[in-house]
Amino acid sequence: MGADYIAVAPIFATGTKRDAGRAVGVRLLKSIRREVEVPVVAVGGINLHNAKEVISFGADALCAISAVVAKPSVEKEILSFQGLF
Repeated sequence: MGADYIAVAPIFATGTKRDAGRAVGVRLLKSIRREVEVPVVAVGGINLHNAKEVISFGADALCAISAVVAKPSVEKEILSFQGLF
């Protein structure tokens, strides 16, 4: 219907947005990935410890706000995430 991508959130519990709702988990990513051709972007509670799992369940991209901006070197953290793709 003309969407450039689909964001799925929150994948895991997150403290970044208080109104984010309940975590939907990675299995929903897999279900959505099977049904759409546009990129699927995962958001919410993602960090370097769980990012590989998120990618393996179908995320084409991810958003990891607190896992990046709360670190001493934002650039280093971004490069670490980029290295996963």
